[in-house]
Amino acid sequence: MPSPPSFDPQQVRAAWPELRALILDEWHDLDVAAVDETAGDADALITLVAEHGERTRAMTRRLLAELLLLAREQQAPAPPPSRAPRATSRRVQAAAATADSNPLDPFDRLVSSLEDHMEDLARQVKDDVTPLAVDTARRHLGLSLLLAGGIGLMVGLFLGALGYPHDPDALGEDPDDHA
Repeated sequence: MPSPPSFDPQQVRAAWPELRALILDEWHDLDVAAVDETAGDADALITLVAEHGERTRAMTRRLLAELLLLAREQQAPAPPPSRAPRATSRRVQAAAATADSNPLDPFDRLVSSLEDHMEDLARQVKDDVTPLAVDTARRHLGLSLLLAGGIGLMVGLFLGALGYPHDPDALGEDPDDHA
């Protein structure tokens, strides 16, 4: 599973002219002056597009990351035509030989890719969901306290039904009474 493209602020600024054109092409009814006002600022751009399309910031970040990938491809010069196909095939053979020498290499790449993907997801949750949850908890403080107390009561009843705590001294009982 390939990791999603990243939306790096430095890359946004570096590919701004191409990215700007792609954004205006994708969201043709987006205010051009508002897009120009962001001047390649990644957070401002995410906010602008998210509010315009009524999407979450995480979804908008993914969409803009895909457009950034396209913009970077447009920036990259086309590779010169290869005049030595044998050299290329030797490189491919050498790469295949080194890949065959370590059978766990594909799994290492897969694990690395998954770790990168999980880091991106954790960062997106931290950036998008945490402020929303904190804001909601602050706005509904009474409900938050009631919910926390209810969950605590349920956990206490569940653990009590399982016989926790097992230490008779913790309950203030005489250990000889259980014998």
